[in-house]
Amino acid sequence: MKISCATYALWAVATFLPPALLPQSPPSPDRWAKSSPAAALADPDFYQLSIDDRTTVLRRIDPKFAKMNQIKQDDYVWKTETANLPKPPTPKQVFTWDSNRPASTMGESVQAVEGEGIRVEASLQRDEFYRAHLRIVNRTKTPLKLCPRVFVLNVVEPKPQALAFEYPSRVAHEIVRAAENRRMRHEMQRSPSELGAKEGKATVAQNRVPTNGPGVSDLRSASDRATDILKDHLVEGAVDPGATSVGDVWFQRARGAKTFLLRVYVGEFAFDIPLALKR
Repeated sequence: MKISCATYALWAVATFLPPALLPQSPPSPDRWAKSSPAAALADPDFYQLSIDDRTTVLRRIDPKFAKMNQIKQDDYVWKTETANLPKPPTPKQVFTWDSNRPASTMGESVQAVEGEGIRVEASLQRDEFYRAHLRIVNRTKTPLKLCPRVFVLNVVEPKPQALAFEYPSRVAHEIVRAAENRRMRHEMQRSPSELGAKEGKATVAQNRVPTNGPGVSDLRSASDRATDILKDHLVEGAVDPGATSVGDVWFQRARGAKTFLLRVYVGEFAFDIPLALKR
């Protein structure tokens, strides 16, 4: 049986990640067995399912989707993640970074904004995606709602555009899938003798999962990164009084972007933080 790159990438995430770091107790895919595709995609709970489960559900309930090849299906599922993100709330007040305020700049690349007893610290790095590292301190007496899915990374230069949130599971999936694609390309470039071909014809054993050899170490390294992504993301929920929430938030990619304005929503307030990429 032939195993596609996308399927193998999903297998790699599930195989190399500790069970404790995989999504916990998602809803049953059967919940959408009789839904229309539009209703399923508009349901926030649908995005608690794994990428593989969402793909399976859509194959069953959407005939047009079922006819797509696997690459187009994965691209479609990816696009719907962004298209169905929750809408940002209208903030009661927006606090903007001010270089004249104490402790607004921390080191070379970390910026901070304070307002109404809330402190937001942020830095930015570019990997396969843009990754904002955030530290949110609640010095108020009430819990503060935190929904990273509504955060926005705005490109300022050279061309203004808004970059939406990317789910940690999607980032992990894409990193592992890219590593598997590199491994497959390496396998295709190997000589017939390296592949153990018979009668001078090269063949690739695609009916089994490789356990060693070139490219596997890269895949395992990517899977280690996927582990960190699922472990270190900023958790959606509430920041309790006196508590601090720390984690990473990923955003869409944009070629050639240089400077950014990160908007973070905490409780009823928004915080605008200018950022540049780490050197």
